[in-house]
Amino acid sequence: MLSQKFWCVATLLVTIAASVPRGFAEDSSPVVAPVTVDRVAFIRALTKFEFAKLDGEISSIEKQAEEDPRFEMNVIAAFAAFETTQSVAFDQTEKWTKASPDSYVAAAARASCLIETGYRWQQHKELEKMSKFFK
Repeated sequence: MLSQKFWCVATLLVTIAASVPRGFAEDSSPVVAPVTVDRVAFIRALTKFEFAKLDGEISSIEKQAEEDPRFEMNVIAAFAAFETTQSVAFDQTEKWTKASPDSYVAAAARASCLIETGYRWQQHKELEKMSKFFK
């Protein structure tokens, strides 16, 4: 049986796909830019404590999407790298937010990790682990 989260994501993707115009824009450029984000590289940088590098790269991706909305999927893919229940990501995103308290990138990455972890724990009835959120 497929999870409720799967169906929500699938419905969202179908809705987005249906609303995206097909083909090319008036200037003959693609309507949606290709996703070029290397999520594995982001996790690798996270585990190596390369927080400034992550801030810079993801901020650059965000700025590109602000200037040209066709690149928005790159932003989504970048933050999706942190949607994991792996304890290393959980711990490293916490260290990143402490090392860079003014970084919106660190805060958003931490939030992505916390949401995914909380969802998995709730889904698997591991609510006693929720105390990790409230240290």
